[in-house]
Order: sequence, then structure tokens, then C-alpha cells
Amino acid sequence: MLGSAHNLFGSVHIAHVRKSGDGDFTIEHILLGQTAGQVLGGTYHEDLDLMDKLVIQANSAIAAGHLSTDEGNLLVANYRRCLDSYTYFSRQ
Repeated sequence: MLGSAHNLFGSVHIAHVRKSGDGDFTIEHILLGQTAGQVLGGTYHEDLDLMDKLVIQANSAIAAGHLSTDEGNLLVANYRRCLDSYTYFSRQ
């Protein structure tokens, strides 16, 4: 499994590039690589289940006074952003 998922980083973006006669090039098509959530899905960890569990834990921490509501919301939003993000470095 690790080999097919490139050590859990998923597939990379692929660009189809055509060189023109004048030495310039044109990007004709881009295939997007996998998100962290998609890679985790390949290991039987569904991103919706992970989100549900995090929301439950964040709500428990808020109720216990360990997190403020704003902190809990930020935690959940950042986790969602990470699951939806490309697994390699990007400028997001």
C-alpha cells in the first residue's frame, strides 16, 4: 500500500506541456494530485468520519472549558482545510 500511495503523499500534479516552434511552451492541461482526505480514504479512513470525530472532541473540550468556542471553530476549520489540501507543499 505504501508504494502505491507514494509513502502516503498521494499522486502529484501532472501538467501536459507542449513546446512551440519558437521555443516557447503552452500548458495544455493540468491533472490535480490527491488531497490529504483522498489519500486517507485509500487507507480506509474517511474524511467525513474523521471530521465528525474531531467535531465531537472539540465540542467536548469546549464544554469542559479546555477550548473556547472560537478556538474549537478554528481547530475544525483548519482540520477541514488540511484534509482538502494537496499533500505536497503548496501556496495555500
